[in-house]
Amino acid sequence: MVQSNTPKDGSKPVVGNHSECHLPFHLVVAGTAALAILLFSLALPPSALGQEQEEEPTQEEEPTQEEEPTQDDLTARQQEVARTVQNACQAVRQIPEGERTSRQDDLIDVCEAAAADPNAGTNYYDGLAPDEVAAQGRVSMQTLRQQMDNVSSRMSDLRAGVSGVSTRGLSLAMQDGQAPPALYSNLLGGGASSDSDILAFSQWGVFVNGMVTQSRRDTTSGEPGFRRRSYGLTAGADYRLTSDAVVGAAIGLTRTDTDLHNNAGGVDVDGYSLSLYGTRFLGDAFYVEGIATLGRNRYDTVRTVFSEPIGNQSALARPKGNEYGLGLNAGYDRANGPWTTSYQASFDHLRTEIDAYTERPSHPDNLGAGALLHIDGQTIESTTAEAAVQLAYASSQSWGVMHYSGRLGLEHEFGDRSRLIHAQFQEDPTNTTFSLRTDSPDRTYLNLGVGLTAQMAQGRAAYVFLESVEGRSGYSHYQIDVGVRMEF
Repeated sequence: MVQSNTPKDGSKPVVGNHSECHLPFHLVVAGTAALAILLFSLALPPSALGQEQEEEPTQEEEPTQEEEPTQDDLTARQQEVARTVQNACQAVRQIPEGERTSRQDDLIDVCEAAAADPNAGTNYYDGLAPDEVAAQGRVSMQTLRQQMDNVSSRMSDLRAGVSGVSTRGLSLAMQDGQAPPALYSNLLGGGASSDSDILAFSQWGVFVNGMVTQSRRDTTSGEPGFRRRSYGLTAGADYRLTSDAVVGAAIGLTRTDTDLHNNAGGVDVDGYSLSLYGTRFLGDAFYVEGIATLGRNRYDTVRTVFSEPIGNQSALARPKGNEYGLGLNAGYDRANGPWTTSYQASFDHLRTEIDAYTERPSHPDNLGAGALLHIDGQTIESTTAEAAVQLAYASSQSWGVMHYSGRLGLEHEFGDRSRLIHAQFQEDPTNTTFSLRTDSPDRTYLNLGVGLTAQMAQGRAAYVFLESVEGRSGYSHYQIDVGVRMEF
């Protein structure tokens, strides 16, 4: 509208003509009109001024967006996979058709099918992305903690004066993790007739600890959720150097079955470990202890790539890896009659290394056999510290001592963090690497627990401990730890 009015009102060309004829009155009128039009133009919003000129760049940008391989609204992870697989297909197409392998032809078929699918992000790129690999690191960390906790349970027995052969029984942990060691057996209570039997010890001791755990993790935008079941067995022997110092060694076996949500696959882990441990009393109330663990794991992984109606294809692999753990614990028990207040501190550093591996197809003749990956080696580290307070009450009974306990612990994760999983398509001649980021861990959370322990003559005991963990997002978490112990 402004542009159409400007020539009619006599802008700069008209002004120039009047100035040459020396007509001051007309010059003033024309200049005033031009100035008014200029001020009016500046006062208009940008959308009104030059509207047709602003629409032209928008029309030029639209074709550029349509040329991208994004038929639907792809997430950042889907776009990363889409770019990499399309580039791989472009490189394969440069190979003469007669010189391509059958799996390179399959990779091109996958690219063409994805390009023709309006929901390629969900139907194709999600399946090609190795999000499921993140579960390997989480599961391996949990199996390492399980073996170290089994050894910690033995040291708890040693602090309570257990010796000889002890069978702790089977402990059950529901949801994520396991209940803490039996920290409520230090106080035996006065007046129990069996105290001398309970506290008797010899130099050598042998133990067997068993554990069953279950955990569940919710699905997030970066990782699939899973349900995990783990079975662990630890056996060892220790030697009492003095009345206040014990050293020992233990071997552990672990079997873990993990099912990923939404039929995304699974991770099974078989592992064994060797642990060295020791505990030392410093005075009547203070103690320190340490654990060093070295282990080896084998992972059986299944990653669902395509499912019906697109096809039936999964990526299989059996990588191996090492694990290392170091734990330091210290505590101080302050007794006041039947009450005992325990102040506890612990530090754990865990490291898991998973070897690089190449996937193989579950159905070599189905779509997707040429779109599998080579996964680079992974390193997962965790450094945690916990400060806890526990209150215990001992009640003397005719058959022994009953212990009631409550525990509050504040735990913080220092080392674990979001990490990158690096992968390449096997049939990509350029070996282009793409990366997917895992979720960040929860940093600080509370461990809450209550327990009962029945301590009887001749070293027999039974206990139950209930614990919940508060402050972990995406976890429905509670624990039940039950067990029995016998000595010979």
